[in-house]
Amino acid sequence: MPEIQDHSRPVVDLARENTEFRKVPWTGDKTQPVLLAIPEGGEIGGKVHEGHDQLLYFATGRGLAKIGETESEVSDGDVSIVPSGVFHDFRHTGSEILKLFTTDSPPEHDPGTEHATKAEAEADDWSSVDSHGAISPLTGRRCCCYKGAPAYQKKCWGGGPTSEPSVLKVS
Repeated sequence: MPEIQDHSRPVVDLARENTEFRKVPWTGDKTQPVLLAIPEGGEIGGKVHEGHDQLLYFATGRGLAKIGETESEVSDGDVSIVPSGVFHDFRHTGSEILKLFTTDSPPEHDPGTEHATKAEAEADDWSSVDSHGAISPLTGRRCCCYKGAPAYQKKCWGGGPTSEPSVLKVS
């Protein structure tokens, strides 16, 4: 899958043009933008990232951000920050496709990853998961320890900081 090599292209424009559930346009040594297009009634899918914080920029559409115990509406121009170790999910609640990008640092997906649907993305995610059977104390779901992940990312969703999540308006 080809990667975009023109680093001058605004990621916000790429997010607005994206039609894939998940698409990785570029991967660097230390960071990776991930484009997401969430269809009507869809969601990203609840998860916890250990070892890194996450920033999400909402380019189009409306949604509901659940970060820890906090729920906030999000729309064009909003930024959500998810601290490491905090459960989060983002749901589409409007009529226009919810399009956003997130930054993963360090990179989380294979360079050039493209998944047309959430089902494709989840199948690919779980194909690379260690099946040691740990259950998350936060979600009651099976742990998501990626094979080959650094040790700091293999904490089975246990513990982690309890920083307050935030939603910021960017003008």
